[in-house]
Amino acid sequence: MNCNVHLRVLATLALCGPPSQAQDLSLIADARQWAPTLPSIMAHEAPQWLLDAKLGIQFVGAPGQYDDQQWYHWSRSAQRARELGFDATDEATRAYLDDFAPVVGVDYVRDVQALADPDETMQAYRQTGARFLVSMPHGASPGTEGLRMTRGEVDAARRAGLNVGIHYNLIRRGRTPSLGDPGYVDWWHHRVSTEVESIGADFVFFDGSQGASSAYLRTVPFVAWYYNWADTNGKDVWVNDDLGIDLQEGFLYGDVWDLETKTFDAVAPGPFINWDTLRNEWNTWINEFGRHRRNGDLWEWVYRDPADLLQVFIHNVSIGGVWVVQMVNTAEAWVRMRRIGDWLAVNGEAIYGTRPFRSPDPNARPLPDHLRDEPAIAGTPPRPVDPSDVRWWQFQQTVSIAEHHG
Repeated sequence: MNCNVHLRVLATLALCGPPSQAQDLSLIADARQWAPTLPSIMAHEAPQWLLDAKLGIQFVGAPGQYDDQQWYHWSRSAQRARELGFDATDEATRAYLDDFAPVVGVDYVRDVQALADPDETMQAYRQTGARFLVSMPHGASPGTEGLRMTRGEVDAARRAGLNVGIHYNLIRRGRTPSLGDPGYVDWWHHRVSTEVESIGADFVFFDGSQGASSAYLRTVPFVAWYYNWADTNGKDVWVNDDLGIDLQEGFLYGDVWDLETKTFDAVAPGPFINWDTLRNEWNTWINEFGRHRRNGDLWEWVYRDPADLLQVFIHNVSIGGVWVVQMVNTAEAWVRMRRIGDWLAVNGEAIYGTRPFRSPDPNARPLPDHLRDEPAIAGTPPRPVDPSDVRWWQFQQTVSIAEHHG
């Protein structure tokens, strides 16, 4: 990418100060025991490695060469097969895949596909500028999630200098237990703790907590267990603020606050993540790479300008944020992320390891507010009436906030 493509982007770099001294936790014997209470876990803080990393990315397997239509079909077969552990003899898999017409260039995957060269794949992720990967054992709806990383893939990621953690959506649908099912809470506790121990997860990123309270989900005791597990294993970890409808993006708890397609209008009171939505083939979806809407019988994709992505990314870094990218495995998505990586290869010294130059603003507001009608920036369009347009509007508002930030 031409580093002079947007002077407004580069100017934002001046807001970032020098890197802080990372704490060497290997030299510290922390005997603290985290109690299964909210006041106890609220004392936990985001690790320095996350604040230094600035960019994480959803793992989607080896870089694909699919176009958008091919990806639609591939993702709803390969991802589902991998996530639920189907094999070639599974009748449900065949019935599911038979619902789709063949697409040129797509080989349906009926079982788990191992990476041909895990180390080469992890170098591809490094080339995007990412410093940590998000593995997804379960998403909200089968077929829309990213991929769960195997232990071998995790080991390769760490050889490449990437941290790895897991994303878990507390609303579970499909063939596995779901929210409200008898025994669901015990099931997810066992499922996620097993995954944490299996890959040595550097973080647990919760999503979909709007369906139940933290008391029902028993997320606070789980987080306490995770912190104690991390201390025992000498790991510096984090959890976001999405533990239940009462502890969801309300800044009452969290090593980091996660804002889905939002930012702040000033230096944030604490560390936060700019987290975007997953690709959704059923109605509409907006993520870092563009817009996907139903238009009659056709699906349409509009990819976002890398300069706009940089504008939002650098703005978030300058005010204490981390960008977590939920990407899709199309050729175009990889092209755009590599452009981000090319820019970071030149300018990364002003990004990685930096902290906001200005002091946190206790009155900083998370914007845009998609529940309100007024725009976040004067002169920009108000919130659209059509719900399918809200995510796109949010991104445009976020770009405007980043442009006007001073």
